[in-house]
Amino acid sequence: MQKIRVVHVAEAAGGVERYLYALLKNSDSQKIENYLIASQHYEMGKFKKYVSGEYQLQMANAACFKNDKATVKQIKK
Repeated sequence: MQKIRVVHVAEAAGGVERYLYALLKNSDSQKIENYLIASQHYEMGKFKKYVSGEYQLQMANAACFKNDKATVKQIKK
């Protein structure tokens, strides 16, 4: 059976970070291959054992087309 690949992209820490941690910790690693792309606000170390790949990007939390476009380019890489 082929695993489902899921990419989680998150900028805001706090509640979102707690939710992602619970979700990833309880995810079935036999069926789901999780990847996390998160902003500079995240403590990436605590996700390491629950994801197949983790990437930390500089993200701005205010809407800005120029910054958002640059972040989307990085995510596509």
